[in-house]
Amino acid sequence: MAEKTLPEEKISRQLPGQLAEGPSSIGVDPNAILDGMVSRAERVLAYGPKADDYLEVSADIQAAVEGDLEYAKSRVNRQDLSSEICERQLHLRLLATHYAGHNIAYIADTVGIVVLAVGLDQINRLINRVPYANRQNVIFTTPEVWW
Repeated sequence: MAEKTLPEEKISRQLPGQLAEGPSSIGVDPNAILDGMVSRAERVLAYGPKADDYLEVSADIQAAVEGDLEYAKSRVNRQDLSSEICERQLHLRLLATHYAGHNIAYIADTVGIVVLAVGLDQINRLINRVPYANRQNVIFTTPEVWW
């Protein structure tokens, strides 16, 4: 039985890590998934992210960030925190909620976070296929849960 492959447009719309149970377990060629991830990353890096590329900020995440900021305000005895601190805390909470303990590659801008690759296989493919000049702003990390 031949392996199934997804149409290119469907693969390129997949978020990194979306097929967490393993592409081969559902009859999809793992290389097609990796190639689709690279195509999406190249599009995002070359032309900028689309609205649906960004990680969604749920009400639970927003509430947790507000709690974090209230705690920070009480510790420094101030009622105002810089916008950079607020944005950084949102990014940390968002990444830890979705990808704690996983190696990821992402970009961040004033709108939010776009995850480009999840796991070492995807990151390796991204590094090997996307020229350094195009991925200078990509951040590689492993988010941790601290709460």
